[in-house]
Amino acid sequence: MPQVTYVDHDGHETRVDIPVGENVMRGALYNGIEGIVGECGGGLSCATCHCYIDEDWTDTVGGPRPRPKPNFWNPRPEKSARPAASPVRWRSRRLSTGSWSISPKRSSEKGRADADRCRKSGSAQLPRHVGMDQVPDHVPPELIRQSGLTVGPDFLANPHDFMAALHEKQPPIYYDVSPMGNMWHLIKHEDALFGLRHPEIFSNEGATPFPRDPNDYFYFIPIEIDPPHHRKYRNIVDPVFSPQGVLKLEGQIRQRANDLIDAIEAKVAAGGTCEFTEDYGRPLPVSVFLDIMGLPQNMRDEFVDWAVKLLHSNDRAIMADSMQKITAYLKQAIEEKKANPDDGVVSRIAHATPDGQPLSDKEIFGFVCFLFIGGLDTVFATLNNIWLYLAQNPDKLAEIHARPQDIDKIVEELLRRWSVTFSGRVLDKDFEMRGIQMKKGDRVTFVLPACNFDPEVFPDPKEVDFDRPRKTILAFTVGVHSCMGAHLARLEVKIALQEWLKRIPSFSVKPGTQIEYRPGGVIGPEHLPLVW
Repeated sequence: MPQVTYVDHDGHETRVDIPVGENVMRGALYNGIEGIVGECGGGLSCATCHCYIDEDWTDTVGGPRPRPKPNFWNPRPEKSARPAASPVRWRSRRLSTGSWSISPKRSSEKGRADADRCRKSGSAQLPRHVGMDQVPDHVPPELIRQSGLTVGPDFLANPHDFMAALHEKQPPIYYDVSPMGNMWHLIKHEDALFGLRHPEIFSNEGATPFPRDPNDYFYFIPIEIDPPHHRKYRNIVDPVFSPQGVLKLEGQIRQRANDLIDAIEAKVAAGGTCEFTEDYGRPLPVSVFLDIMGLPQNMRDEFVDWAVKLLHSNDRAIMADSMQKITAYLKQAIEEKKANPDDGVVSRIAHATPDGQPLSDKEIFGFVCFLFIGGLDTVFATLNNIWLYLAQNPDKLAEIHARPQDIDKIVEELLRRWSVTFSGRVLDKDFEMRGIQMKKGDRVTFVLPACNFDPEVFPDPKEVDFDRPRKTILAFTVGVHSCMGAHLARLEVKIALQEWLKRIPSFSVKPGTQIEYRPGGVIGPEHLPLVW
């Protein structure tokens, strides 16, 4: 792979691997390097000038260059006007090692200002195809399905049984047509491992489904940022979400769990009923998350309401309204943290200076917003699923009581059996898998719960087996985009079980209860009344 040697205004050099044809501006901006300017002042490969490193590249920015291709800042460059050749020149030479050496003759301050302007003007919303009339021509008709995943009545009747049955009813790869968007579904464990570990093929850029204002577009960070820039963002919060970081929270989590159980026992003693979702499943992980983020506990229920409408309404208008409320609140919260720093993650991001450079406002917002959405729904859905299962299977409950030393194995198997999320990607290049040709720009969903039911990897996959041979589970995906909160989620599930079972050793679903599931991309029962 060629390397670019960037020379900043003070003459310091930084070498960065950049593939031929890659977007140079992205490498420059996201590594905090000074002096990288192009004919619009935004960079060698910004959304305006479309310049690329290429074997035939000349030392004049406005000179011969290849036809522009979609990139991080401008996914549809053919819609942008090509500017005339610019007089801005660069000293460049091809080194014997196959590297380029580039140094600007314009001020780095001007370059950074214009780069920020150029970045703010870009939008990377990728097209979404919806309906049978928008199935691409390259999709074989025999692979087109309308499975009803996340929205259909069969799915909502029993989501996990539905996804386990996909291995009997559907091919390993099929093209699903849905009111929420058309895309390839992949359900095999080995296919997911490959795809999730190869972001150069299955890109996260533009893969999230949440609506954003095209005039104020931002990226969800770091999930929509592929390598090599992904790591710089994760480094900001790794001290908090690493295994060592989350262990520091153990005492706090146990205290919150016991405080909630105190309230539940008092409520039941007074003649009330435990509604697990509202009394324990939701407030435990959400309260811990708000503590970590440095956000107010008294807004917990309002935050959850916004997240539920965004993730489960399946109505683009409702989703957009929720997104607007989240956006307005978080922008205000970020400004407050800038003015009054604290130990929370929002403040950590707002004041981060990776590579010695502060993050832009859009980077800060995109990072905080992604964590906010991801942290409010997934763990409580997981707890709801697990408690429902244990309430209906007293033999497994007894086994957990009898094997306290195996709690980590128990948690891992429960997470495999009751995975709650999916992982979306966009093909960054044409790719063939299992003889099926997928094209660049196609959307892909790895159906992670179905992958965890793959009978070739997990025999008798619907059975909860605490002695199952250890295999990679996909509850938190894998690869560079694996869930940042995976260690925290495992610890929360572990502590939630331990503290609950110490004080409420047996329980069941309230007689007459009809278990219902919301449509959407996070799977869990909507309500779970328990008795004991």
